Amino acid sequence: MQLKMASGVTALMLLVGMAASPALAQQSSPNTQPSLGDTPAQSRPGAPGQSAVGSKHEAVPFKGQILEQPAESHLASDLIGANVDAKDRPKIGKVEDLVVRPDGGIDGLIVSVGGFLGIGEREIALKLEDARIRDTAGRLTVQLPVAAEELSTAPAFKTKAKIETEKKIEMQRQQKKPTSGGQPM
Repeated sequence: MQLKMASGVTALMLLVGMAASPALAQQSSPNTQPSLGDTPAQSRPGAPGQSAVGSKHEAVPFKGQILEQPAESHLASDLIGANVDAKDRPKIGKVEDLVVRPDGGIDGLIVSVGGFLGIGEREIALKLEDARIRDTAGRLTVQLPVAAEELSTAPAFKTKAKIETEKKIEMQRQQKKPTSGGQPM
């Protein structure tokens, strides 16, 4: 029994010693530690090409990867929720969503207009190329080239889900109609 316990303690000490040895091997005396300017960029923690965890592997961008946001670009998360101005009136709605093409390009903006405190508002969509995006004091605003009255009378935008729901309702309605070959009552 004592032999098993002694070998267990020995194994534990050996394991702790092995885990601590890489950390001890990386430490250097204060007089021999290189200055930050002498250290190669790939070995400095947080340097370009190295992850925050201090990986020894150099980070290599892949084809098509965007490393930095271009100065004049906007993030979708900043655009969604932005105030929308008509050409004749400010703050007529908010950007609710984006219409994205299969190739990843943005086709348009879905904007909520009308209503009061969310009651009676509806969504319309328009081409992104027709809108002007402004950055004012760190907040985005979308300027539309139409008057507020035109927006209030424009037809509502229908999502694919809404179109499918309408089709199902219409099919059910058609199935419930009596056939024309029956006798009148």
